[in-house]
Amino acid sequence: MRRAAEATARRAEAAGATAEAARARPAVGAVGILDARSRQTAPQIPPDSPTLADAIMVAAGDSHTCAIRHDGSLYCWGDNSFGQLGVPQATAVSSSTPVRVLFPASLGAATITQIALTERTTFAIDSQLRLWAWGNNETGLLANGSKDAMAHDTPAIVEDGAAPLLVRKIAPEWYSACALTSTSNIYCWGANFFSSLGPDARGEESLVPVKAFNFTATAGPRAVLARGIGSIGSCFSTGVAADGLRCWGAMGGGYILTNTPSSSEGGVNYSAHMPLIEAGATLPLSEISYGTNFGCARDDVGGLFCWGANNSSGQHGAEAPPPGTAAAIPGVWGPMSTGYVFVCAVDDQRQLRCRGSNDQGQLGRSTPMMGDNARLEPVVLGDGTALAKVVAVSAGFFHACAIVEGACGPTGPGQVLCWGKGTLGQLGDGAGTSSAVPVEVKAP
Repeated sequence: MRRAAEATARRAEAAGATAEAARARPAVGAVGILDARSRQTAPQIPPDSPTLADAIMVAAGDSHTCAIRHDGSLYCWGDNSFGQLGVPQATAVSSSTPVRVLFPASLGAATITQIALTERTTFAIDSQLRLWAWGNNETGLLANGSKDAMAHDTPAIVEDGAAPLLVRKIAPEWYSACALTSTSNIYCWGANFFSSLGPDARGEESLVPVKAFNFTATAGPRAVLARGIGSIGSCFSTGVAADGLRCWGAMGGGYILTNTPSSSEGGVNYSAHMPLIEAGATLPLSEISYGTNFGCARDDVGGLFCWGANNSSGQHGAEAPPPGTAAAIPGVWGPMSTGYVFVCAVDDQRQLRCRGSNDQGQLGRSTPMMGDNARLEPVVLGDGTALAKVVAVSAGFFHACAIVEGACGPTGPGQVLCWGKGTLGQLGDGAGTSSAVPVEVKAP
């Protein structure tokens, strides 16, 4: 009954419930997959380095975090209540420092190339394009044909029938996940709230991957697929400007940026089709990210556009754009990521700036800001200087992490810093406490 009540509350929140209701419910999922991709130069990291200084990708979830190291190994830290760290609970119920994910022998010589986190489930793509999943399986996120409330601490390959599902992108949310396959199909699985498995999906759930869409004719290697924290819906871009965004799922607060006709379930609008949407960009989109009832997209030349609700938290500043429209954020922007009700982006000086709710220090500033912050403000280090030379960022539920440039330059591996809520060890500094100041993640 408790899980059913939580699911009902979360579905209402994702569809546009009040900020008060959002604060009352338990913390839920997150996703973040931004990276500093390069393994061409060996990292110049001292063997006794006290910090995690050779990361090429970081992902912040609800209450756990993961990073891929230069050698393609995967380390996670934070909450392990469902085995989402990839180690047995007997080893760690939670960990405030990184632990290595224990893949089975079937990983072979493959390395990990991409990661995505949701509430208590972790996903990874390896160098052979195989998708791995572990952690919570209450709504069938592990895509193994079953669902249960047990801890699944061993990564398992997601299969399409008897063969591995080969994927280029993975995008999970609270109750379901979608993947862009190597053949440019989109497969989804899990709970089907508000047609989140695709406009043609039938039934309440699918415990195995089912084909949602086929974009073989248009989806190239630059295609982008996104879901996110607090979302029950998805958006997809083929990487071609004229194609815009194609979205489906819940539309609370204009979340999927459309005023086109929709269906209704319990008073909540959702897309029963897949509308073509102009996000305000005239160039191909290189990045899409979603928080709770809002989303942002970045185009090829650094234009940043956001839409959806403001949740009384200020992720849009003082005022949200009208429903169904996107507002441009002035400036030229690099990597960006949306959290629960906040957004972070790297500016043209390579400083990281954030805006929105700061109740847990997730903006990287000690000064509370909520609802009236028109600008993205710099994340500030302990010495008062701005966090600079940032090459990647991932915003989680109440915390965020970044990779800063290392000795190999902006295209090489770098150091991981995290800030915000840290009571379950998700900041990785060994303290197990929250911090509004970025802290260095310790070396494994």
